[in-house]
Amino acid sequence: MDYCPLRPIHLGLTNRPLQAERNVALAHFDELQAELSKLQAELNAYGQCNPEQAEIKRRAIELAREAAMRWTGELVIPKVNVQ
Repeated sequence: MDYCPLRPIHLGLTNRPLQAERNVALAHFDELQAELSKLQAELNAYGQCNPEQAEIKRRAIELAREAAMRWTGELVIPKVNVQ
């Protein structure tokens, strides 16, 4: 029998779940995507007060302070306003 490149696709289509279940799952997925985009827009509205960005800055300051202490052997305290 000759190889047909479309045969796996046809087999996959026959093994899919029922169309109604798939449509429900896709609708739920679309709802979750919409909620995610809404939450990301809300988070972006914070701007510089974004909690994630503030935590990234705090961690960067902490790492820089530790690196400076290892390099110089002295305590260096940078003055940075991170809220």
